[in-house]
Amino acid sequence: MIKTSEEIEADVFRLVKRSALANAILGGVYRDGKRPNNSNNEDIIVIFQTAIQDDYKQIGAVNINVYVPDNRCREEYCLHFKKRVVSTINRAVIIPEVDGVIVSPNPGIHYTPSMKDFKFSVKYPSTPLKVTTDRVINGREEVLVGHLNSSGEYEYVIPRVTQNINLKFAPDNVSTAFVEKTAVWSYGREIRIRANKEDVASIYSVAGKLVKRIVIPQGNTTVIPMERGVYMVALKDGSMHKVIVK
Repeated sequence: MIKTSEEIEADVFRLVKRSALANAILGGVYRDGKRPNNSNNEDIIVIFQTAIQDDYKQIGAVNINVYVPDNRCREEYCLHFKKRVVSTINRAVIIPEVDGVIVSPNPGIHYTPSMKDFKFSVKYPSTPLKVTTDRVINGREEVLVGHLNSSGEYEYVIPRVTQNINLKFAPDNVSTAFVEKTAVWSYGREIRIRANKEDVASIYSVAGKLVKRIVIPQGNTTVIPMERGVYMVALKDGSMHKVIVK
């Protein structure tokens, strides 16, 4: 059925009348020629412009003009405008309390604007924990990767928060191994080793090929960038540690 220009303009007018744009202005929504001549409000005018007819479909253009007051500010207009602040949707990020772990901001409920990143830092007493959220990304639990800063804290970012989020801290049982006070574990694309005395770590592939040999200073955590895979880490005391880099 072919519609007339009047019918098309009326259709678009009804759509705009029910839209968020109509709720955001101080004035009204009008069809062409219906706006009051003395209006000083923000008004929307819907104007049918042109149409093209072929054998299969109608193609046309409808202008939607938004009129605003001149660059002056009547007191009552400005006060009303200042009150019309678009509300921001906030999302809750819940940080649990974990024994021995220092989190900044503190454990509790924190709010962040929707679609924004939420940043936090964690200081661990020893081995870093696996940090996850209750979001599902590509069918899997979201795992956050921390980056060690110069203060010994791990910095994390939850990207584009679009829902309320619960953080979870847990040991990474698959990729972490401990030997007395020496710790060998993986974190992201890294192998990390902390020794209670100076040591030498030899890292082998599962095929037995030596990949890297690193001197581990006493008391510090040594970060070794690695490709994904399964490795065996040998220390000077002869102990071997299987580490999975994900």
